[in-house]
Amino acid sequence: ARRSGSSAGSGAGAGSKGPGASLVVAGSASFAELVSQSTAANINPQRAGPFRSEDHILLVGEGSFSFASALTTAIGGDRLVASSLDSLREVLDKYGIEAKVALSGLRSSGVKVHHEVDATVPDDLERCLGQHDAFDVVAFNFPHLGGATKEALKANQDM
Repeated sequence: ARRSGSSAGSGAGAGSKGPGASLVVAGSASFAELVSQSTAANINPQRAGPFRSEDHILLVGEGSFSFASALTTAIGGDRLVASSLDSLREVLDKYGIEAKVALSGLRSSGVKVHHEVDATVPDDLERCLGQHDAFDVVAFNFPHLGGATKEALKANQDM
């Protein structure tokens, strides 16, 4: 993972809940609403390796989305965007039920998921930004250029 030159600040802005956001009294809100509000306000920020719950994080090159799923469990998903080079159909064909379960969990946790994102194409990455100006962390886990030839193996090792 690598940090970009831009920072997200406190998250204060239109529609966001910054550090001073107020929480609803427990009797008037569901547990899910309270969890959502406390995550948005970063009352208890979490950390997993270089990833922090207060960072806007982009994961590129996801396969089965198991890494994104594990990261979401550790730090929450409301500031996470996960992407794959493959289309949704290709992801489901390659990884089956594991990917289906992971994608369902990610979406219900507030993670934005994009498919057919080539990390070498600026327009694809810009599509992932959504309302954000920049990501604090971009992670490309276990990149693979594809192919099983000696040339493809060498290209992967060189990368």
